[in-house]
Formats: sequence, C-alpha cells, structure tokens
Amino acid sequence: MKSFVLAAVSAAALLTACGGGGNSGETKAKITSVKVVGASLADSGTFGFKFTVQSGTGTPYKVYPERIAATYGLPALCPAYVYSPTTSPFPYAANTAQTGCTNYAIAASAVNYVVGASTPGTGLFGTAYDIAPTSLIRQLADLATATGTFSSGDLLIVGEGSANDASNLATAYLLSRATSNSCAAAPCAATGDFRQLMATLIDSTTLASLTDIQAGGYYMQLLAKKLVTAVKTSALDKGASRVVMLNTLDVTKTPKFQATLETVTINQGAVAAGQIQQLLQGWIKAYNTALDSEVAALGSNSSKVAVVDFYTNFNAEMDDPVQYGLTNTSGTVCDQIYSQATSVTPTVQTAGATSLSPTYASGAVVGYCKDTTASTVTPTANNTGTTWWQTYLYADNFHPTPYGHQLLAQLVGKKLTEAGWL
Repeated sequence: MKSFVLAAVSAAALLTACGGGGNSGETKAKITSVKVVGASLADSGTFGFKFTVQSGTGTPYKVYPERIAATYGLPALCPAYVYSPTTSPFPYAANTAQTGCTNYAIAASAVNYVVGASTPGTGLFGTAYDIAPTSLIRQLADLATATGTFSSGDLLIVGEGSANDASNLATAYLLSRATSNSCAAAPCAATGDFRQLMATLIDSTTLASLTDIQAGGYYMQLLAKKLVTAVKTSALDKGASRVVMLNTLDVTKTPKFQATLETVTINQGAVAAGQIQQLLQGWIKAYNTALDSEVAALGSNSSKVAVVDFYTNFNAEMDDPVQYGLTNTSGTVCDQIYSQATSVTPTVQTAGATSLSPTYASGAVVGYCKDTTASTVTPTANNTGTTWWQTYLYADNFHPTPYGHQLLAQLVGKKLTEAGWL
C-alpha cells in the first residue's frame, strides 16, 4: 500500500476465536468460482509473496479470499497480474505462468488510484489513473472482460482498496498541514496536495465552495459512488448475482498511523493529534454511510450485494481483543523479529516502522518476517511461548497475521451466511 500512513488491517469477526464463520458445512448456494478485486489483504501473490507473516516451510498462509474459496471447496486462488518492473506505463503484466486466475487484487490498489510527482507540493495527488491495474475500477473492468457474463455460481469479493483511499486522504491532509523549522508559522510547500486530491473527484466549482473539512467528507461520498457505479457496470450489469463489498475500517488505529499521530503529538500536542484523528474518522464514516446508501440505491440489484461492516467489527476487535483470541493489537510480529532475532543483520527497525511493502519485495523484511524466525524470538510484549506470534493481530504496521486473516474470513463468511450464500 501507499507509504507514510498506509493502513489496511484485518477486520474483527463477530464471532469469538473458537466460533465458526459459516453454517453446519452445507452451503446454501452452489458457488463454483470466487473472483476478487482489492488491495494487499486480498493479494494472492502479485509480488511473489503475500502481505502477512511468511511461511518458513514453503507453504504460504492463505489470505482471507483464499480462505473463503477453500470454504466452498474450490481450488487455491492465483494472482491475475504479476509484478513486472519493465512493463510500461504500469509495472504489472498478465500472469501467463498460471491459468484460470481470478484474483485481480494488487497491493497498494485504491478505488481512486492517484499518482504524480514524488515531491510534496508539486502534484503528489494530482492525477487519477483508472487505467492502472492498481485501480479497482481497472481490476473490475479486466475481470469483466475475462469473465464475459457472470454465472449464478460466481461470487465476487470487492476488497479493501478503499482503505488506501482513506490513507491517501489522510496523507494529503497531513502534508497540507505539515510544518518544519523553516515554515513553523504556516503550512509548508505541500499545501496544494490536499486540494489536488480533492479535484480528482470534485468539480472545481463545488470544490471552491467547500472548506477542507467539507471537501474531505464529500470526496469520500463520491468515492463510494464511484466504486458502486463500477461494480454495477462491470459486474451486476453482466449478470453477477452475488457480490460482497468490504467497507473501510478505522485506519487511524493501525500501528503505522498511530506512529504518525505520536509524531503529531510531539510536534503539535495531544489535542491536535486527537482532532486530526477525529476528523479522519469522520471522513471514513462518511464513506461507509455513502457506501450503504449507494448500494441501497441499486434498487432490485441491491439484494445481490452484501456489505461487510469492517469498521464496526474492527473497532470491536480493538476494544475487546480477548474476545477474539488476540493477545496483542498494537505491536507487530515483524517489529519483534527485527528487534529480537539474532539472525537479523539489517538495522533494527523502530516500532511501527517495519513494513511488508511492495517496495521491499526482495528486501530483508519479507526474508526475515517468517514464522520459523518468530518462534525463536522472545517478544517484549505478550510472550505466550514459541507460538506468541500466532495471536498478534498485526504482521507488520498495517497488514494482519495469518490469524488476522482467519478472523476476517470468518467475518466475511458470517455475512455470506446471512445473505444465504454460504
């Protein structure tokens, strides 16, 4: 996912850790194919690895859509795209090494995928690219092209890409408010980034009439509309009858964003940090409310779409981790490995900094953040023996552990059961 305040983590299940996510084992709907669009939590290996704790035995852990496919007794999912740095203009190519791949999710994807100059203040969020494979709009279109007409046995999972949109929004807002020793009395050069991002969805006349706070909320409402419109065009209008959509969880509670808020607290005080968090949470709620409204507005098609409530359930998980069998919801497995394992030679990471980012696909984090290494570590928090890492929520600063994926699959499975699809 995007750097700086990227966030995407597992949502909480409504079930306890010992509970099940489905019915007695007999599915109510005959699902013959699971199709996926989304970001890193749903990615089946676009970059050659999955965004969770790595397996030291060679058998990768399943991410949540793969667990759902297994629930239906279907073959393992495979990535429709592969990372291809020589491919232009976007470094992704069709996965020709495997056939029948139906998982189009790519880490760092978003509903409104924005790219631009790498220097703050010069258009970091200036242009939206719906044609990029890291856009859920493109993923849906590519899936529709490959599928043709959806069958009654198809289940479409529209994953957590909107969490990256929320992260982009937070990043742009914080950059626009950034101060340093050279510009302590006013925003730095990045001031324009927030408005540039807003302009990718909000027309200029409307945007000019809105404050930043209003613009952020309206932007998130339009984001929900954009995604639902794409789902209708690329899936429902082509025969899809079972679509699961995940709303956006509270990204401000992830270790990465918590570290950012700590920095704000140091530089501007706890009150400022709390106000920023509340503002961003309000924008996320605006998206989730709009998503429900847009799905309801689909009319007869609304019964074909089930929205999974990431936000509420993730908050419940963070508030009462014991209920979900979790021993730690603030630290990360990768951080513990980097700070404790004697086999790790790179510079020890600071708390909340260790990331399984696509940028580091061939780097040390992926190589060392393994279950076999974790079992040799004595963690500084919540030491429950050699399996301590199995009940941590976070693998790195914004991705879940295999157990986090299990909880998320249970949550999605519960929604499928409620819809009569499982």
